[in-house]
Amino acid sequence: AFHMSFNILNTLILVWFIDFIVSVVIRLVPARADENEDFGLKYISNRVVKTPTLSLQEVKMEIRQFGDILDSFCKNTKKLMRSGKASKAAQYKSKMYELEEITDRFEAEVSNYVVRITGEELSQRNSNEVRDILSIASEFERTGDEYLRLTKHFERLYARKVGLNEKQLTKLEQLHDLISEAINIVSENLKADDLSKVNDAVAVEKENEINNFVVRLNKQNLKAIQAKEYAVETGIIYKDIISSLETIGDHLLNISQSAIGKYSEEDQI
Repeated sequence: AFHMSFNILNTLILVWFIDFIVSVVIRLVPARADENEDFGLKYISNRVVKTPTLSLQEVKMEIRQFGDILDSFCKNTKKLMRSGKASKAAQYKSKMYELEEITDRFEAEVSNYVVRITGEELSQRNSNEVRDILSIASEFERTGDEYLRLTKHFERLYARKVGLNEKQLTKLEQLHDLISEAINIVSENLKADDLSKVNDAVAVEKENEINNFVVRLNKQNLKAIQAKEYAVETGIIYKDIISSLETIGDHLLNISQSAIGKYSEEDQI
């Protein structure tokens, strides 16, 4: 009877605290969808390459993940912007470094796989696809590099214990929202069954919108520094953050245009 009463008492105590226990677990275990994406190659491997057409189809399935990785960069950037201090920013900074390493790995492995395909006899269509995929992978890796540079700009803010004011943060979030829209465009373009039929008009329009907004932000920043609304040092880092976001926008357009054989200036011979 004693054991039964003891068990009943334990059960009642657990029931009483169940909501508290659940809330603690939710806080301790991060949501997988946002924090612990498992990005890795799913379709290509070091196996013997079969026909170039089949192999290229597998690669095109692989690069669809680029949009998801860029979206993860985007979400962590927004959190990093609002983190406010080094201790709070640490987890987001760590995630950005991890994502940049993922872009390096994807670019290297996709490029190596595609280069192996060139050892086969290729049709003109396959040759064009190889060239376009290599350019997409290259621009994707450059986007990751720029996100890492952006992260280091925020590190400078926290290291020097200077912060952005609410007006600056709001403007950066508006620019960041445009970048997010550009990433959605890239993601949709990379999902196309036939990359050569991607229409880059929407991507071009979005990049122009980003550039025009950046011009306005840089003018506002210069006026604010002259009016001593914030320190020159803060204004310089703010400008660097804006510049990195603009460069990310450039690379995003290059990804879409690489899909249809248009290249960034660096890739032109």
